[in-house]
Amino acid sequence: VGDHLMAMGKIVQNGWEDLSQKHSIPLEVTGIPPLSHFSFPIEEALEVRALFVQLMLAEGFLATNIFYPMYAHTEHEVNAYLKAVDVAFNEIAKALENKDVKQRLIGEPALAGFKRMT
Repeated sequence: VGDHLMAMGKIVQNGWEDLSQKHSIPLEVTGIPPLSHFSFPIEEALEVRALFVQLMLAEGFLATNIFYPMYAHTEHEVNAYLKAVDVAFNEIAKALENKDVKQRLIGEPALAGFKRMT
């Protein structure tokens, strides 16, 4: 099981890095392969992350900037996920270039940390 989780996590981490380079999106990938995360090291990181979630939902994936594989994940499923990430990163690259990330959001981005909402 451990070897499988490592393998699926490595595929995803490498996919995120390759796709961020393909679309010229600043991205930091962290965590061990079975506990993978990424972040956008830019000023509007929360908005871009929210746009990523929104775009992934449109592609049929409930996803955020983390990936914790399970033994049930197959390479086929991981590759389908990465195809959706490719579509999302392409749209994010366009939004960053056009400086209209916030305008593309349906709602508000999540807050970071613990803050009062009022």
